[in-house]
Amino acid sequence: NLGIACKARAHFAEARRWIAAGLELRPNDANGHLAMATALLAEGDVKRGLAEYEWRHVGQRTRYDILPAPRWDGSPIVDGALLVWGEQGIGDEIMFIQYLRKLAGKVRRVVVECDKRLLTVFRRSFPDVELVARGPTPDDRLFEPDIVAQIALLSLPYALGFERTDLASDGAFLVPDGRRAKETAARMPTRDGRLRVGIAWRSLRRAPIYSRSHTSLSDWGKILQAPNVDFFNVQYGDVAEEIADARKQHGVEIRHID
Repeated sequence: NLGIACKARAHFAEARRWIAAGLELRPNDANGHLAMATALLAEGDVKRGLAEYEWRHVGQRTRYDILPAPRWDGSPIVDGALLVWGEQGIGDEIMFIQYLRKLAGKVRRVVVECDKRLLTVFRRSFPDVELVARGPTPDDRLFEPDIVAQIALLSLPYALGFERTDLASDGAFLVPDGRRAKETAARMPTRDGRLRVGIAWRSLRRAPIYSRSHTSLSDWGKILQAPNVDFFNVQYGDVAEEIADARKQHGVEIRHID
């Protein structure tokens, strides 16, 4: 608890010291290892942070416990397919799906189980990947013998041995629907040459444990002052009052899309 409190205050070195002391007493405490993981990642120690983050599956029933294929260790796969299954929220799936491109040269065939809401955009973006919608029970396709290894999507950087620099995006990786992109652009009129940026600053999860991870628009001053950008609100819920306060505080108009 002391370590987590220090971490919440961004005192990461002190947080690691207390968390390590707790892990000396309980070396198999998954929550302690996860706390250590986020402290290390916050400091940029990606190699050790990713290793500690693998503890998120300890004590949880996951696809590793249900599906027959062994966990992938990053070794090249010449014959057969690698199953990559999505986890956590759709934001996590969108962010980490880009690392499928890092599999080139290591894996010839990839099957991805993902949230059904992401099937169309992932299909456009990764046409060579076989996609399966995640349901209450795993699809029969995931049990077929041609799948010779499996891995959780957020474990790809760990299995691939990422360092900090490997996490950087190497460009756009999602392909929009052309017609819908034009329709959306028409609803977001902007001045010539200005970049359209949609912003959201918190999730709908209201529990105090999550609110510590949320921002408010009062935190966005430097971002909102970026030149040649028009900002559009894509935040869930009625946030008119927050936007009005941000306008007064930062002198920037955040435009609304109905």
